[in-house]
This record gives sequence, C-alpha cells and structure tokens, in this order.
Amino acid sequence: MVVIAIIGIMTAIGFGVLQNQKSPSALTDAQRQVASAIKLAQSYALQGKAVNGTTPCGFGFRFTNSTNYEIFDVTPQSGNDCDQTNTNYTAGNLSSSEAYSLDNGVTIASVNSNPLTTDFTPTEIYFTVPNGIMYDSSGTGFSAKTFQFDLGSSNNKTITVNSGGSITEN
Repeated sequence: MVVIAIIGIMTAIGFGVLQNQKSPSALTDAQRQVASAIKLAQSYALQGKAVNGTTPCGFGFRFTNSTNYEIFDVTPQSGNDCDQTNTNYTAGNLSSSEAYSLDNGVTIASVNSNPLTTDFTPTEIYFTVPNGIMYDSSGTGFSAKTFQFDLGSSNNKTITVNSGGSITEN
C-alpha cells in the first residue's frame, strides 16, 4: 500500500513538471508558426504569386479570432486598379488563401500591448505586389507591430513585425 502511494505521488509530481515544460514549448511553437505565416504572406507579395490565374494586388496576414489566423489576398473591385486598392485594401475583394490555427491552448492576447477581445482588425498586415510595401488595416504604414501570445499564465511570447518586414521573436 505504501509503495503504491509513493508511486502515485511521484507520478503526480512528474506530470506537473511535464506540464510546466510543455508551456514554453507550446508558446515557442505558436510564435514560430505565426512568424512563418507572416513571412509567407510577404514572400507571396514579393514574388507576385498568382491565385486562380490572377496576380492579386497584395497579400495579407490577420487573426480572425483568438486562435485562428489566415493569409489573404486582395484584388481590386470593379473600376479600381491596384494603386487605389493598396492604399485602402479593405475596399478591395479579400479572399482567404490559407487558414491556420494556434494549438495547445495558446491564444493571441494583444497587439502593441492593446488587449484583443472581439475586434481583431489590429492584427492585419498587408504587403503590396510586387515590392512588399507594408500597410495596416487603416491603409497606412506602421513603424512596428507586436503580437503577444499566452497560455493563460505568466508565460508569454511576442513577435514584432518591423516596418521593413523583418520579424523579431522574443
């Protein structure tokens, strides 16, 4: 009976340690996945990737809720050209190209230290074809955008997208 109790206690302690080790790994994985998706959207814009036989005006990245994000492409609405569309891409025709989700209970908590609740517009980043000029959801450039991820604990990770398109992971 004593041996079984000792084994049960050791198992519980081991499980707790394992869970604590899993949290930083899940955050790091989420951080790298989102950074890769942003880089992929930028790469699509720089190479002028065709979608359904047409080259869009640009490609973007955004979170659609606290765990799901996507790469989208934008084509001009009737009567507009890409120059008009790129300065106000939300007036263009947006199509989701690729959808992803964060795993292991990781969520996006904030952008530029502003908590996200129901409006995920601040997560949008748009890259123009063919030179990858960056815009945010308001149609203007930005100096940097920092995304913070967490697991509901004191553990969190961030990525910062700088105006030149480089990404820093912290």
